[in-house]
This record gives sequence, structure tokens and C-alpha cells, in this order.
Amino acid sequence: MNYKKFLAEILQEIKENCSAEVKEKQSTNDKGSTILEHHSIPFCWLEQTIAGKRSLTPLGGRDMLTAWALETFPDDEAITAVAVTDYKPQWGDLAPSAPKGSNPLGSYADNANPNKV
Repeated sequence: MNYKKFLAEILQEIKENCSAEVKEKQSTNDKGSTILEHHSIPFCWLEQTIAGKRSLTPLGGRDMLTAWALETFPDDEAITAVAVTDYKPQWGDLAPSAPKGSNPLGSYADNANPNKV
């Protein structure tokens, strides 16, 4: 499965299950797109189970995740330290046990660029 297909599936689930207010929310600060129009990496959301059913709360891009984290955890120094920097995750951050040089995102990252050989 590639990222574009995965994003389309998540956005379809949001379209079917979220309110119009949520779907029309800005997904980034710089592209003018709504949640349902989001088309870039990353797309961030919160996921929880309520009464046995999966519930998604879409946030949008990293800038929206950062804003949410700063608002939700204003007194957590570890979270705010990462949120206010131009943080660029490294492979070890995503999968600390992954062997060096491996791709811990597997097929999602492998297929994110359909032109990759």
C-alpha cells in the first residue's frame, strides 16, 4: 500500500464519520487546504476507541499537530521542546529497534514516490 492510497482511505473514513465543521477545518497553515483536501506528508490524526468503535480526530499537517500539542500539553517540557523546533525525525525516532539502513515505514515509505525504481 502506498501513502497516497493510505491517505485516501483515511480521508474517506473522515468524510463518512466526521462533522462538516471538522471536515472544513484548515489542514495546514500554508496551503489553504481543508482536512478533506489534504494531499501532502504528513497527515496527522488522533485515534481512539469509543464504545468499541474506532474514532478519528483529524489534525492536518505537522504544523497543526504542533499547535494541538502546545495547546494540549503547555506544561510538558519534553513535548514543547520538540513542538517549537524545526524537528526532522530520523529513522531511529520512528523505529528505535530498526536495523541501521532499514526502512521502518515499510511499504508506506517505499511506495510514497511512485516514480522510485
